[in-house]
Amino acid sequence: SGNLVAPWSTRKHLVASLIRSEDPDVIALQEASDWSSGSKGDPRQVDSLREALGSSTYALARTEVPPTEANYFRTGRYILYKSSVFRAVGEGGAWDLGEPFVAYQILEHLQTGTRILALSVHLESGISHTLDIRRQAQTKLLLEKVRTYLAGRPMPVLYMGDYNSHERSKHVIDGPGTV
Repeated sequence: SGNLVAPWSTRKHLVASLIRSEDPDVIALQEASDWSSGSKGDPRQVDSLREALGSSTYALARTEVPPTEANYFRTGRYILYKSSVFRAVGEGGAWDLGEPFVAYQILEHLQTGTRILALSVHLESGISHTLDIRRQAQTKLLLEKVRTYLAGRPMPVLYMGDYNSHERSKHVIDGPGTV
């Protein structure tokens, strides 16, 4: 079957190579909370990827309670940032958009002091009018949460992720795109 996905141990080096070739300062990841080998207790894929990229190069924003701590809660959305370019301001977190989560973290540029709000978004997938409308509502809620969070402290927002906003030929409407 052509739909088989190679194990993470095979894919992680290819993913790390692609990321290194683009040399981004900030990376948003979705669906990276699975255990790297499939067994609980092994590193999460996000931790495994960070290690493959060089854990001294990229820091992982604290957007969820990690599995090494009590009350572990995973959202599957993560933000990696170059620690030579940015520093995290306070703890980040995650907003619930009614099932999908959005990870967020304020980052401060080390040279300029400019602060940005970085987001890792992953809206629901699937093709139906109902899901198009749901993604539209999730995008509106996301913008509302950003406005509320940043009230009184304006800063640029870096919206990254998978909005499942596809070509119109597949969808009745582009919910996120219309918002």
